[in-house]
Amino acid sequence: MVTLDVNEHGKISTKSQVTDYRLQGDALVQSNVIEFFVDTYKINGNSPNPAIMSAFDVTTTSSSLLHQIQKQKRPPGQPPHIRVPYLPAHPKSQTKQHILCRGDHRNLPNFIGQYFPPRDDPD
Repeated sequence: MVTLDVNEHGKISTKSQVTDYRLQGDALVQSNVIEFFVDTYKINGNSPNPAIMSAFDVTTTSSSLLHQIQKQKRPPGQPPHIRVPYLPAHPKSQTKQHILCRGDHRNLPNFIGQYFPPRDDPD
């Protein structure tokens, strides 16, 4: 099944989680596919908070990023979530971005289709 999307200029593109993962932002490059879909969510918006993103080395893991953000001096309130834009080649790079979930969130992946084969299955 393929889902099609039309942008504000009338350009048609496919919606694909494979494209989302393949063209994820640099700050998520260390995330595996499970972490990407369980530990982030997509929102409307096209610009990350530069004060947050510029403070981090993009080679660190997402949990390290969250830990670094929590250590910074900030006004009281909820800690900001890390916003990660898609790479420019993504069809929605100008309108969507991913938010890194807090470390204490509890999401489980829902795998659709056949079960994964057992580890000892030679095929």
